[in-house]
Amino acid sequence: MKKEIVFIYDTPSTTHDNIIGTHNLAYYFKFFDKVRILYWAKEQVSEVFEKENGRFVFYSYCSPYDSGYITGLKYMIWIGKTLWQKICAKTLPETKSIFMTVIPVWAGIPTLIVGKLKNKKVVLRLEAKKIEYAKIEGDLEGASKIPLFVKTFILKLIYFFTLPFYDLVIGISEGVSKEAVKYRAKKIVTIPIIINLEKFLIEAKKKPILTENTTNVLYVGQIKKIKGIHNMVEAIKLLKAEAGLMPKVLLAGITTNPKDERFYRELQEMSKELDVGFLGWTPHENLPKVYSKADIFVLPSYTEALGIVIMEAMASGLPVIATKTSGAQDLVEDGKTGFLVPIGNTIALKEKIKVLLENPGLRRTMGSAGRERIKKIIQQADNANKQLWQKMNL
Repeated sequence: MKKEIVFIYDTPSTTHDNIIGTHNLAYYFKFFDKVRILYWAKEQVSEVFEKENGRFVFYSYCSPYDSGYITGLKYMIWIGKTLWQKICAKTLPETKSIFMTVIPVWAGIPTLIVGKLKNKKVVLRLEAKKIEYAKIEGDLEGASKIPLFVKTFILKLIYFFTLPFYDLVIGISEGVSKEAVKYRAKKIVTIPIIINLEKFLIEAKKKPILTENTTNVLYVGQIKKIKGIHNMVEAIKLLKAEAGLMPKVLLAGITTNPKDERFYRELQEMSKELDVGFLGWTPHENLPKVYSKADIFVLPSYTEALGIVIMEAMASGLPVIATKTSGAQDLVEDGKTGFLVPIGNTIALKEKIKVLLENPGLRRTMGSAGRERIKKIIQQADNANKQLWQKMNL
């Protein structure tokens, strides 16, 4: 019997090649014969196309993106029609398919409806604490209290009335799994996303030995206020003023939502007196080289379900400074593989960056410990996935 997994993603943040690389989708060929992906395309591509001799099949929604509700509803309808007409109706009856969506809102609702009507197993892999995210983002942007309350209330209702109907909920961190329990999910397992370690390990081996003069501080991710990048830049400004330290700062990422463009401009203005390199969008296959140029990795998010970039940085042998979000606390051992600092605390962030800037030996020690830790985490996640798909009768 052939086995297929269908991934349904929520918003456009990448190209199809980046989806394969970022989420390490080739990994699933250990358990499935074919991987189908529904996604909101940023590039102009065919509506349906294949890669790797048909093992990957992409269904692309090519439409301009904004954060409006009408736009989201149109995407929901497209997901439902695609699952019903192009996947369920055309897949051979003897094929066993599992639907996996990454969020219970826009992508999750049509996936759950079609999956149940077509008697498919539907898995929710919670890749974000969406309710917490919406509230924090609204507060940071100064959103009106009543609309923000209504938005989070609707999200809570969707979680409450849909999570119990998923055949399985995979939390990518302990914090996310606890949220699933809160909203009545019946079957829950915690498994982090598995990254492709090898390419980061190989590139890290090419890196020259660190010296006191090598002080590149790196951030990788979306350019959004909720990511706390402004706190990182402010911390560097304080270091310059108080201790005369001014490392090179590398920011790899772009805005993925039009409403974040203003913050991007503010960030550029903040950075004028510093040595900041805005690297823009970087294809995932080039990210190992970006990490190899850095000496310290910083992720100062206000909320983070896991932090794939933390995993990539650890695999690259970098000490990590991250805020005490649920995902970072699962990955970073404070004082051993890096430092955990309070969310939004610029002073604490500055102090930990200073410690690593002034101690290249500590950077090497923490980087090595982080690399070994991420190897262990990935091995545990691999074992958990093997057990999971066996239990799902695949």
